Amino acid sequence: MVFVFTFFGEWLRKNVISKFSKKQSKFSVKNKKFVKIWKKYGLVGVAILTPLILTPIGGTILAVSSGSPKNRIIIYMFISATVWSVVFTAIFYFVGPQVLPDFMK
Repeated sequence: MVFVFTFFGEWLRKNVISKFSKKQSKFSVKNKKFVKIWKKYGLVGVAILTPLILTPIGGTILAVSSGSPKNRIIIYMFISATVWSVVFTAIFYFVGPQVLPDFMK
C-alpha cells in the first residue's frame, strides 16, 4: 500500500478527495500543527512513528502531502517497517510465553 499511495497519492488527492471535501483555508489550526510537527521531526520521524501512531497508509499520505521525494518515502517506510517488525517479534518471542497463557484461559 505504501507504493500505491506514494505514486498515486497526488493523483488521488487532486481527482478524488478534492471532489468530496470542502475547501479549507491554507492556515487552519490543523495545518499549522502539521507544519510544526513536520519541521520538528521530518520524514524520518513520520516513518518511525507510522507503525505506532499512524497506519502505513496514514504515514504515507502524510509524507506524500508534504512533498517528500517518492524514493525516500519508500526507503524510510521500508526501514521503519523492518525495524518495528523485529522489535515486535522480539517482544512476543521473549515476553509472549509468560503473557499469552493468561489470555488463553
